[in-house]
Amino acid sequence: MRASRWPRSATTIRRSGRETPSRTSKLQDELAQRSDDLRGIARAILPPALDHGRLVDALEVLAKTFGDTRLGVRIDAPQADGIDTRRQIAIYHIAAEAVFNAFRHSGARECVVCVLHESSGQVVLTVSDDGRGLSAQDQPGIGMTSMKERATELGGELTVSDSENGTTIKVVLP
Repeated sequence: MRASRWPRSATTIRRSGRETPSRTSKLQDELAQRSDDLRGIARAILPPALDHGRLVDALEVLAKTFGDTRLGVRIDAPQADGIDTRRQIAIYHIAAEAVFNAFRHSGARECVVCVLHESSGQVVLTVSDDGRGLSAQDQPGIGMTSMKERATELGGELTVSDSENGTTIKVVLP
């Protein structure tokens, strides 16, 4: 049904005399750009690498996002691709939120994301930055709440430690 509406609408625009070749071209370009934007948003929410169990690749893409900024992001996750999909997705989102928080709030110059897949099956994620640390006035926001909820959903625990040398987010998933 929709397919038949598009050609009729285009015909109506042409008959009304409002359409010109350049206007049509501009509309097509705008639609293509909007489509690309939506694809980018979807990939940011769930990078394609995670569809194939490649957490390390997804984290590397996250790190490259900050390539032209003051924040250098280093990934240390040699065995992360062996983690099951549910935990990979949670780890990716928690790591992404922690890195974005370091960028937005801490003034950090370096951030390290480390994922350990222990022989017991337990997964430990740490995200450490060299920023200003947390102050007494800092109130947990949506990002911190979201990270805690993701860890808790999988039976895990999230802890935050900080000092004048930076902040560390640690997540342990069974």
